[in-house]
Amino acid sequence: MIDLSHVALYLGVEFNKFCNGLFLSQRTYILHIFKEFDIEECIPSPIPMFEGLQLRIKKESSKIDTKIFQKVVGMLIYLINTKSKILFIISVLSKFIHDHRVLLLEAVTHVLQYIKRALVFGIFYAQNKNTLVIGYIDLD
Repeated sequence: MIDLSHVALYLGVEFNKFCNGLFLSQRTYILHIFKEFDIEECIPSPIPMFEGLQLRIKKESSKIDTKIFQKVVGMLIYLINTKSKILFIISVLSKFIHDHRVLLLEAVTHVLQYIKRALVFGIFYAQNKNTLVIGYIDLD
């Protein structure tokens, strides 16, 4: 049997072990997305979507390439593992996966700008010596 030691990168998720816990991020995967869609120099955004954003199919809006939109939304779905704040907007955008217009691509671009700002953030699991399991139940 071979000891593979500590995992560093698995399915696009980076694992960084520290003395006080484990940090998960998808920084390398995000940089790959930026490079693939040529948006490395985009301006970071503080929020994942604009307040009151109305995403509706407007017949007068021009359609965009199906494969590009589906690919970027699929990549963003995979980012939900470590960027839970984009969950809502990605679920809304994925509803339009078959009929997409320019307005939807602008919303996707805004999500990517938010991810650019949150590039260094991830999930930290603190090491805990306490093995007590607490469960709650509602008997109503």
